[in-house]
Amino acid sequence: MSVTAQATTARELVSAAESRLAEAEVEGARFDAELLLADVLGIARPALVAALGEQVSPGDASRFEDH
Repeated sequence: MSVTAQATTARELVSAAESRLAEAEVEGARFDAELLLADVLGIARPALVAALGEQVSPGDASRFEDH
């Protein structure tokens, strides 16, 4: 099942991406997941961290999954 079908908040998207990156043995998986989502959303990482509980649009979630 895709991340976008399961996750609707920034926190859920970051957590799902972090898990996938960690499985691939990427060091700093959480940080990288946050940077990737911030890039997709067009915001700085600190702004993303402050808004982790916010809903992410289905379009942005889909673009994040494809990123």
